[in-house]
Amino acid sequence: MQNKIFSLLFFLVGLLGLSKLSSLFAYGCTLAWHDSLIAPFFAPPKWLFGVVWPILYVLLAISAWIVWESRDRQNVWNAMVLFFAHMSLNLLWSPLYFCVKSVLLGVVLIILITYMALLNYRQFRQINPLAGQLMLPYLAWISFALILSLSYFVLNYPCSCFKGFSCYLVAGNC
Repeated sequence: MQNKIFSLLFFLVGLLGLSKLSSLFAYGCTLAWHDSLIAPFFAPPKWLFGVVWPILYVLLAISAWIVWESRDRQNVWNAMVLFFAHMSLNLLWSPLYFCVKSVLLGVVLIILITYMALLNYRQFRQINPLAGQLMLPYLAWISFALILSLSYFVLNYPCSCFKGFSCYLVAGNC
């Protein structure tokens, strides 16, 4: 029982800690760039991200913990490798998007994150249906984030590629 509590705390503290580190790194970069972009009409207020993400990370940590505690060790190992790769990309999104100032990079990364999240969901669901169900709010939010990122890209093209350059890498006036 004590090992189970320790492993749950490991997932919770680890994921929440890494997400906080990721956000601190991202907020070290200027957010004025993002504020200067044309936002889609359905873009949520900034404060909502600070409410939603910790809840999603708690659900993901519990989901991963349920899988970790499963007896199907071979499938668990594969699912955990994918989970940690997927979470690494997820945690890189904010620093790369805000520091590199590239909506295009954000779109490419969120497409990859969404794909990996779907694979992860499928693996978790096969190991334990509850673990898969706990990932559903995250999948919904990440799908919304994909639509939001694509909308930012379309609304701000060509300046949405890399700061100071158009998508053709020709100096622009963005």
